[in-house]
Amino acid sequence: SSDLGCSGLEAVNALPIVPSSIVKSVFSSATYDSALLTIPDGTLNDYYASTWSNFKNIRIDGTKENIARYSDDVFNYIYIPSSKEAILVQGDYSSLTNASVPNRIAIENGKDATFYQVTVIGMNAFNGYNGLKSIKLPKNLTQIGESAFQGCTGITEITVPESVTKIGASIFRDCSSLKIVTMGTTGITTIPEYAFNKCSALSNIDLPLTVTNINRYAFAETGLENIVVEAATIGAYAFQNSGLRELTIGNRVKSIGNNTFNGCSNLSSLTLGSGLEAIGASAFKGCPLTDVVIPPTVTTIGNSAFDSNNIKSLAIGYGIKEIGENAFNGNNSIENIYITAVNPPLASNNTFSYYEAPLWLINQTAFDNYINYPRCWYRFEDNMQPLKQINNVSVDKLVISGQPGEVIKLSATIIPADATLPNIFWKSTRPDLVKVDNEGNVTILGSDEDATPMSSLTGEECKIIAMTMFEDVPLVEINVDLSSSGIEGIAADNNDDNIDFNAPVEVYNLSGIYVGDSVDKLATGIYIVRQGAKVQKYGVR
Repeated sequence: SSDLGCSGLEAVNALPIVPSSIVKSVFSSATYDSALLTIPDGTLNDYYASTWSNFKNIRIDGTKENIARYSDDVFNYIYIPSSKEAILVQGDYSSLTNASVPNRIAIENGKDATFYQVTVIGMNAFNGYNGLKSIKLPKNLTQIGESAFQGCTGITEITVPESVTKIGASIFRDCSSLKIVTMGTTGITTIPEYAFNKCSALSNIDLPLTVTNINRYAFAETGLENIVVEAATIGAYAFQNSGLRELTIGNRVKSIGNNTFNGCSNLSSLTLGSGLEAIGASAFKGCPLTDVVIPPTVTTIGNSAFDSNNIKSLAIGYGIKEIGENAFNGNNSIENIYITAVNPPLASNNTFSYYEAPLWLINQTAFDNYINYPRCWYRFEDNMQPLKQINNVSVDKLVISGQPGEVIKLSATIIPADATLPNIFWKSTRPDLVKVDNEGNVTILGSDEDATPMSSLTGEECKIIAMTMFEDVPLVEINVDLSSSGIEGIAADNNDDNIDFNAPVEVYNLSGIYVGDSVDKLATGIYIVRQGAKVQKYGVR
């Protein structure tokens, strides 16, 4: 019940530095209106970007300062008088069609004025204002709260400033006219749940490389047609029922959640990367895929993962350990199944619904193992065939180097040339420094002016590895010479001899965007710290 079973609450003390997730009904309207909420120092932005923003009276712990309110006759704001930051909050914005949020506001005090940077768009700030057609966001914005633009059906294009590091759940949910989202090189690490849900006009988006998680329903029921996903984890239902036609799962992706691409009825082209380890239940159910190659890094395929596709050719790498029930059910036109694991993965009799296709295996030991497996695989007994293995792989370069931003193409040659599965999978041992795509295109990360995160001075090497579908083919390693790539080292303990981090500083990202006045609570990465005439690179692990 409201107020956690209490009545007449006068004060609420929130202890977590990261705001606890609550629903609005936890507290009564009377409590939100009259009770004093005390929060930890330095957390106002996070609390005001969440449901806690319903409290009208907020105080910072350890001070006697309550938040103050201000209106510039266009937007409403809150701020802490002793700080230099302001948060744009809810108001009556129904008359706005084309809006521009100022970079800062001025609070006048007689002849003097104090300026506050607008760093946060608060929770629900513009929720439901479908008359809003366009909005320009301030250049020093760091955070956009939950549902900030939800239901703004008139917005067609938006640019998220590069200074933004965090966005809230449902931020653009139901923005049905939103076609273009520019995110640039923001420091955003998570695309939260429902962030772009039901953005039916959104056909393309380039996600920042900093994104490591895409949460559930983030892009469900969007108009996305093609996307390259590099996030390490993709949550359940993240792209369900979207308009995807082409999908590339990058080499940094480790897992695909349950139902992630379920119902993508136009998805006909799929490329899975070399970092993938697990494919969730019903992940690609109902997609019209015809050619599926499961990399050798994948160990588990969930129940109904590729149920009711239109698969003609299926290749599964040697790392597979378990395939769930109905994983390939409904693919009754399948023509060839290739599997390079010598030992059959766990499977059930209903893993496939069609057992008349040839099952291609690598050697006699594999034949014996599959024929004698008591479920699933023995049913292919009359259709088992020997495939032609790769014996060796050579590459055109064994050492590479380049300048930040440069792309270097690697090529591999297989022997024999007519091997059954000629697929090459590329992988970087240090994707924070050097990335490689599924086609062997290597990119030295960073810019011409600045270093990229953490180099070989930490004692680690960077290599590009070429692997095949066959376990007994030796891996090919290409060394990346970082010393000649313009990537400077940054020690783990961040040498602070030159800058006093207890005194005011200016912190910028590698694109030169101001991100704050403290190195506390920075996301992982490399920053430029300035203090007067002193300038220093600063690494956060």
